[in-house]
Amino acid sequence: CNGYFIQLAQKLGAEKILSMAEKLGFGTSVSLADNLETAAGSLSNAQALKNARALALFSFGQGETTVSPLNLAAAVNAIAADGIYMTPRLVYGTVDTNLSVQETEENTGEKVMEPTTAARLRAYMESTARFGTARIGAPQNCVSGIKTGTAQTGVYDENGEEIENYWYAGYICNAQEEPLYTLVVLEETAGEMHVPQAFRKIGEALVDFN
Repeated sequence: CNGYFIQLAQKLGAEKILSMAEKLGFGTSVSLADNLETAAGSLSNAQALKNARALALFSFGQGETTVSPLNLAAAVNAIAADGIYMTPRLVYGTVDTNLSVQETEENTGEKVMEPTTAARLRAYMESTARFGTARIGAPQNCVSGIKTGTAQTGVYDENGEEIENYWYAGYICNAQEEPLYTLVVLEETAGEMHVPQAFRKIGEALVDFN
């Protein structure tokens, strides 16, 4: 509910929200491997957020805010991991001519929120998967926590329909109902949305594979 987040932003103030967004990796490029980096995305600065309209848009992820699916996956992963942010990596390690593996140095992670805060957010996300906007896309063979999103782009197709970005960002759990995988699905379309079906099928396949 955009109205809720606008009121929350007014109560918290721009500085706290911007600080948390930065801790969760938004606005930062991620180096996945040598010569392979993600797009950094963009965040409003503190000066711009003094404007009430800019703060309102920022509170629910629009305005000047842009993120990559990997940025969002890393942020959701921090919620799933009790508030520990882990920088994503693509390459596990390198192999020499003797087939010895030199593992890439693993990020030990950084605490960005209290475990109790992460647990509360997971409870909200799991409620969304059970009863809310994400229930049609929730995997049927496990517990999951999901946040849905629809973002306006200001870009229109040849029929004059605005192309919107549809998001499902969440995690799926193991048999003990502990977060197992983080999953983000993004679709850019002005037509029929397939995000719920994609999230559900990928999530169910990952659980079955595990």
